[in-house]
Amino acid sequence: MVLGFINQTLILGLLFFAMFTPIALFRKLWGIDTLVLSSKEKTTFWREPDEKWINFDRPY
Repeated sequence: MVLGFINQTLILGLLFFAMFTPIALFRKLWGIDTLVLSSKEKTTFWREPDEKWINFDRPY
């Protein structure tokens, strides 16, 4: 039971790093910034929402 827990932890840990490390490296090399954190010309991180607010009192 202890050996199974150790093997499971190792396998899942290696699988995690084998999947997400290359993805992160490629995104870093291609300059993809999903959270838009590297923008130096702005003083704030606030973005205007794309969609208008929905009135939930009368949805139809």
